[in-house]
Amino acid sequence: DCGCGGAPFLPGTVLDPFAGLATSGIAVLRLGRRFIGIELSEKYAEMARRKLARWWEDTRLVEAETAPEQARLL
Repeated sequence: DCGCGGAPFLPGTVLDPFAGLATSGIAVLRLGRRFIGIELSEKYAEMARRKLARWWEDTRLVEAETAPEQARLL
């Protein structure tokens, strides 16, 4: 929030067209933003899915309440 008193602050969505192992995606999710990652390599995409799934499970164990809009891993 910029503190200017304008329109209500809405957290953004980050698009990473070269997602790789989703390291940026996890950082984005930790900051409470949404993440869309694009990766052409099926090998890296699968590793990213596993990494995001592990992070999500670890997060759900720590937090009492989860954000359902961020729960979908494609």
